[in-house]
Amino acid sequence: MLGANIRKYRKLKGYSQAFVAQHLHVTPQTISKWETNKSMPDVGSLYQLALFLDVSFEQLLGPLNESEPALPVPTGWLWCNPVVSSCLIMTLNLLQQQLPLVLLLLLFLIGSYVMVRPWLKPMYIRHYTILFAGLNFSLLLYLCSLVLFNK
Repeated sequence: MLGANIRKYRKLKGYSQAFVAQHLHVTPQTISKWETNKSMPDVGSLYQLALFLDVSFEQLLGPLNESEPALPVPTGWLWCNPVVSSCLIMTLNLLQQQLPLVLLLLLFLIGSYVMVRPWLKPMYIRHYTILFAGLNFSLLLYLCSLVLFNK
């Protein structure tokens, strides 16, 4: 059902398998396997495919025609709330795009802590550990704010 829907919406847009594959950074053989149900795309690829074809998850996963039964709704804490699942996917995509910056900031924070720690008095080590943990938490909040407000 998913493969037929991928093919249907790809052809409605007039895209070739090679064009879609190039945009999603996969091979045309991968698109062919998805369309023939020989393999399934992961959630990230499915999200990118839905965006590229300008359709919703429900349209890709749903029945090709109305006489077929609909897919069962996944149950789990992540799928109960569509906002949570979409924020998670957006966070993962943003993290993938911003990974060099995030790694650089983390290395800076960890490196500065390692360099400063030998000169700290034992009674201050706990305070600085909390400070650097807070800075790492601030970095996490920064990433979340990028996800929520960067559209």
